[in-house]
Amino acid sequence: MKKMKKEGYSLVELLIAIAVSSIVMLAVIGLLGYGSQSMKMTQAKVALQEQAKDALNHISTYVQESSEAKWDDTKFTDCKFLVLVKKGVKNDGDAKATETLNMADVYYYWYMDSAKTVYFASRKTLLEEQGAADPDNDKTTVVLLKNDKKHMLVEDVDDFKGEVVENEDTKNETLHITMKLKDDVSEYNCERDINMRNQ
Repeated sequence: MKKMKKEGYSLVELLIAIAVSSIVMLAVIGLLGYGSQSMKMTQAKVALQEQAKDALNHISTYVQESSEAKWDDTKFTDCKFLVLVKKGVKNDGDAKATETLNMADVYYYWYMDSAKTVYFASRKTLLEEQGAADPDNDKTTVVLLKNDKKHMLVEDVDDFKGEVVENEDTKNETLHITMKLKDDVSEYNCERDINMRNQ
């Protein structure tokens, strides 16, 4: 009776198989890691885009209803202000209706560089919260509210700028807003031109 010859893998073949398997596994793990990191960055960027869109929509709503916009980044080193004025209308009987600042709604957006956050409040809200504050001293009052979360509009803001641009032909003003949002994973830049309807 013939004996069956048992054949197995040699040590060299086993080492080659292990080396090839290791290379394939490392490639698969690398692809999974890259895919996971890519997904994390994409999700972070989408979250920043949503925050920016919501903030710009909020600003657009108030700017469009305003008759005047002012950008101020010179008075306070850590704070930049966007001041919006929506003038009220005073009707004196038969006299022509006139706009008056005394009946105006005034709104503030302020960017705190140290907090990386944009806040929002109306003058009416500030007066209600702070008592009979001096309207000419609103900006000082606003700065005191820098840690007040209920006035927070958007965080993770790396930069926030506004510029009021006048159209040479129509003399109407447009507000140009640029915003940069940045977190630990991603960043997003956006800008928008907003027309004031009540000029």
